[in-house]
Amino acid sequence: METLTIITSLTNYIALAMTIWLAWYILTRSIRQPISWLTSFTLWSISGIFINSLLAINPPPIPLNAPWWAKWLFPFWASNVIPQSPDEWISGWLVIPSIGFWHHVTMLIRGEKWKFWHYAQVSVVYLTALIGILAMRNTSLMYSVWSGSPLILNSLRPGILYSAFLLQLSIILLMSFLNLRYGMKKALSHMARNQLRTLSWATLTAGLTAPISLIAVRMEITLPRVLISIILAATVFMIGYSVGKYSALIEGRILRRDFVYSASAMAIVAVLYSVVIWISIVIFNVPPAAYIFILVFAFATHSIVDIARHYLDLLFYKKEDRFLRQRIRGISDQVGHRGLVETLEIALDLACTSVRATCGFVVLLEQGKKEVVANFQCSNNISKIPREVFCSEDYHQFISETVHPKLANVVLLIPIFVQDEQIGAILFGPPVNSPQYGDVDIDRLMEIGEQIALMIEQMRLRTSLVEQVSNAVKLPRLESKQSNGTLTTSDIEEALRNLHDYASLGSNGLAYSKLIDFRIENQNCTHLDRGKKVYELLSETVGKLRPETEAQPGIPSREWYPYLILYYAYFEGKLNRDIMSELYISEGTFNRTRRSAIRAITRELEELETNLS
Repeated sequence: METLTIITSLTNYIALAMTIWLAWYILTRSIRQPISWLTSFTLWSISGIFINSLLAINPPPIPLNAPWWAKWLFPFWASNVIPQSPDEWISGWLVIPSIGFWHHVTMLIRGEKWKFWHYAQVSVVYLTALIGILAMRNTSLMYSVWSGSPLILNSLRPGILYSAFLLQLSIILLMSFLNLRYGMKKALSHMARNQLRTLSWATLTAGLTAPISLIAVRMEITLPRVLISIILAATVFMIGYSVGKYSALIEGRILRRDFVYSASAMAIVAVLYSVVIWISIVIFNVPPAAYIFILVFAFATHSIVDIARHYLDLLFYKKEDRFLRQRIRGISDQVGHRGLVETLEIALDLACTSVRATCGFVVLLEQGKKEVVANFQCSNNISKIPREVFCSEDYHQFISETVHPKLANVVLLIPIFVQDEQIGAILFGPPVNSPQYGDVDIDRLMEIGEQIALMIEQMRLRTSLVEQVSNAVKLPRLESKQSNGTLTTSDIEEALRNLHDYASLGSNGLAYSKLIDFRIENQNCTHLDRGKKVYELLSETVGKLRPETEAQPGIPSREWYPYLILYYAYFEGKLNRDIMSELYISEGTFNRTRRSAIRAITRELEELETNLS
């Protein structure tokens, strides 16, 4: 029996620490999402069964004259729990709300617009949990405690409602399981399906507690109480696994290193508190029950320190200082994290799943190298493939043959551009039951390529900010920029953005090209004169993009997109969203067309300058 006591105490202690930490982790990483709050409430509620077992095995001493307000310190047990026998601590009702919270979570996961039956179902489940709490706390209709070891499940005597309540518990968990399965069918990616599959197994595992408890109590079979604790600990572990591996139940994507870092930090806290508890019990004879609640609050205080720091800044720092501190903390959080590969894997998974691609992979082309950074159901050795194979100004679909013998399974290439630089490509195998992709699928994949490019550009900016902070002690030396007259896409785009600023145009690289020298008759011209000539040159060159045919009434055809996008954006100064609305195009199509048009303008000017030479 002593061995069973040690095993039960140790299991519940570890499970309690794991549950409390995971609840706070989910909440602090996604504090604005209702699903995160409900999941945290579920875990905190599950922790009640571990607390009950620990208090029953290590009951606090019964005070002779407990003050009247002491009962308010123990709201999850009956009002007379303090002067009663230790077994009374088993009957705490904190675990009951978990069924309502978790069912609510699974209803949100369905991803539907709620109707009357959704609200009714959630309300009935919460009402069932409330009735169970009232029956357990104030009556003996659920069960009554009788003499027996708290280590054994059949130490409780079932009441009239006990079997009915466990049956309702099983039905609610089955409903939660079906909600998760429904969400799996509607999931758009393998990542989302893996999330929900893991949570489904967690729900079924938790559901085993109902039949095991019923068999032990009704048939008076001697089963150790630690069995229930192990089952619920396994449930919490699977929820934690889905959070750490698939970023389930939170907003956005977490880094696995952050998950492991937080878990390791809390493990160290738990170990240190365990040492203090052991010393206090052995040397000073302090009741073990005194430390159960201290452990709970220790995890809470360590978990909310970052959030508390944010709100304390409102009291002690000015707005400018708060902004600077937040930026520094945000930058420091990213140091050492490798979020790019994980994010690309998610994006590739979504892209391949949305068009039913048989395989796909992402190649990054930076600093003269090429590297596969994400795979979807394929593995390609690209070490002997020339870098030029992956370079393309637009998407390229291979119908009869591939670009290289080692890419026999590739039928589509989507380039990834950051501004005017191609930094990578996404390659896809053929779709299921089709040799090639349709226009709709290609547009969808091009959109995803644009989003990936934007993400990489943001990560580059983040890295640049980190470098600026690390080199903040070095004072930059101001130098005057002298143009060598070489035309680049960056110069052309900068000139277009400052089209109505002659001073800026006069300092642009285009202003010192042979094209401008040829147009200027007065050798004593100023930079403003050159700026005006740059405006005239750009106006004429952009005009060459205008189609020869007359524009038809209504939505313009595709051949008008390059000219209209540049004309509206730079000459008329219209907002991008207004241009997209007028042309009835997506943001990805707008960005691709604008980039392609600027490259065409640059090539035209280069050819004109070559002809002058």
